[in-house]
Amino acid sequence: MKMKLWGIAAGLLCMAACSVKEDRMECPCRLVLDMRDVDTSIIKEADVYVQASQGFVFNEVMDSHHLGSEYVMSVPKGRVYVWAYSGAEEHSPGPEGLSIPYGDDCPEVYMHCSSLESLQESVVEKIRMLKNHSVLTVHLQSEYSTAYDVAVTGNVNGYDAEGRPSEGGFRYEISFEDGEGEVVLPRQTDASLKLEVTDGEGSFRVFSLGEYIESSGYDWTRENLEDITMTLDYALSSVGFRINDWEKEYHFDIVI
Repeated sequence: MKMKLWGIAAGLLCMAACSVKEDRMECPCRLVLDMRDVDTSIIKEADVYVQASQGFVFNEVMDSHHLGSEYVMSVPKGRVYVWAYSGAEEHSPGPEGLSIPYGDDCPEVYMHCSSLESLQESVVEKIRMLKNHSVLTVHLQSEYSTAYDVAVTGNVNGYDAEGRPSEGGFRYEISFEDGEGEVVLPRQTDASLKLEVTDGEGSFRVFSLGEYIESSGYDWTRENLEDITMTLDYALSSVGFRINDWEKEYHFDIVI
């Protein structure tokens, strides 16, 4: 009889333990967004999105006060997605990614995109706002610099939901003032960037800008992209490129 009672008690204990375990899985997870490493001298605010199971959605603009600290919230246990954007407000970034309209250049965006499993009672996610843009400054050296139209084209038109460069048409016409202009480029996946130059005589030429940038030693895989300075020395019969310490010159045949 005692053995029977012991067996029943053990069974009840196992059932209670399973019930507690199931209840724990149903309990929310304490998600800590650690934003203490965000450089608030550059990033003044960030649009933060969090999505989780059971239709959980969080979206709030964090100011410099929050960005220098930890932000705590409760999320359902399971897969959690975290996005943070700064500098891309006009492009309406969000969980779907960031899209650059054709004719615009890339916003000067800093980004964080990640996913994690929130199966524990508490989990910490380190927010790292990476510089996902490169400002290409072009110095146009020519006696007739105002007579040239210069455009940059490419095959990356933004970032997808996982923060990867998205494939699509990109084109931006550079405006020059006193011989200087700039275009903000998204992270590239290859050397397909082109430079289109049209002079006052209607001559149209296309140059392999992506290959020149690659030849200069520039690294598109760096976590924080560096800016680029280029000198374009354009004459009737030649064009010279200088990117950092790398130089290239091309000569044309003139047909009269």
